[in-house]
Amino acid sequence: MNELVVHLKKDLKMISSDSIFLISMLVLVVMAFIMAFESSWSYVDGSFGYYSTLTTRYIIERKQVSTLDEYWIGLCNLYTILLTMISSMLLTSEKESGMMSYILTLRTHKWRFFLSKFAIVLGVSTLIAVVSMLAYLIVFSAMDVPFLGVNDVLASMLLPFLTILIFSAIGLAVSALVRKKGAAIALSVVVWLVISLGYATLTSMGESAAFDDPDYDYGTDEWIDFVPLGYKLLIYANPMVLVNGQGDYLDMTGGAILGVCMVIAYMGLGLALFARERTEQGVIKDLLKKVKGMSHKDGEQR
Repeated sequence: MNELVVHLKKDLKMISSDSIFLISMLVLVVMAFIMAFESSWSYVDGSFGYYSTLTTRYIIERKQVSTLDEYWIGLCNLYTILLTMISSMLLTSEKESGMMSYILTLRTHKWRFFLSKFAIVLGVSTLIAVVSMLAYLIVFSAMDVPFLGVNDVLASMLLPFLTILIFSAIGLAVSALVRKKGAAIALSVVVWLVISLGYATLTSMGESAAFDDPDYDYGTDEWIDFVPLGYKLLIYANPMVLVNGQGDYLDMTGGAILGVCMVIAYMGLGLALFARERTEQGVIKDLLKKVKGMSHKDGEQR
């Protein structure tokens, strides 16, 4: 554990001195408050129709729920691409500088080295999710706009947090795969586009197939039961389902279980890719070359 603590201290020192990382975090915080303000304005603007006619507590609560869901969906669409790019640079920066090769020659445990990076990713994801939740509460309270209880807002943070963490783990896996920072950023953007566009395409095709099923009754809302199994498996394998598919494809409990499984899977993938990095064997080869060079020089002098 002492080795892991040393890695964590080093990583914290590195990111705290990285201006790009600090600016990115500031941008994410500002985005959270902007999105919270837009959500409060959307709630007020969309509620005029309710207040002009007879309404019920249920209608108001449904409006509050939909506003909160739209807030998290909008934020996750922005956070996932940015945090995937940021996390993809955690390993490549040390690869380019040569620090990683040096550290790995000191009989460092690879899993501890990688786990320290994942701990940073976990901390950043937690910080962003908490700040976003607080931004929602602060803005809605300051604007005197009704919202769900604090407990409901806090509970709503779970699946977005897992979604952010999953994409951060994906970025970390990309970082373990390539050596150049520019290549890591480009590949992380491509991966994010494939996942995002893939989810939209799969859900559209799956729902179209469900509505075209001859046994489907248009008088019911049970269309999810008629989505083909192949589409369902691909949709459940996509991290975007945690925030975009809540209520249709999964509930809070199912989403939490699925999200944790995805985090473990992508963390394991990143660790497996990182296991390909060179260890002290590279130094041994260098030492052998130096020994041969020295013996060759001695032979020439004689």
